[in-house]
Amino acid sequence: MFGSTLDIERAFENACAMTRTRVRRRRVGSAVAVTVVFMAVAAQGARALGQEDPIPDSRTKPGTYVVQPGDSLWWIAVDVGRGRDPRIVVEAIARMNRLEDGGIVPGQLLVLPARA
Repeated sequence: MFGSTLDIERAFENACAMTRTRVRRRRVGSAVAVTVVFMAVAAQGARALGQEDPIPDSRTKPGTYVVQPGDSLWWIAVDVGRGRDPRIVVEAIARMNRLEDGGIVPGQLLVLPARA
């Protein structure tokens, strides 16, 4: 009566194209958009809360350092520079303290750049 064309094994043989790809693309696109917006808002919030730059600017109050026996401008710059290029820090210390030849003596008070 029905023939062999309605066999259970062939029930899904001629399935039409589904639109799952379109739905998935919309979901992925929406997730990406929400993530980008969230990151932008988080960055603005961090700035609004006053997160400081890792390298402070010149508005910060400078510190002082008392020269110890055996110190040099280079080692002072390495010690107080904390990761910055010592050449730049040495130059800043020499300029701020008007050290023409870079000579320092124990007991001398040096003015340091802001978080040198």
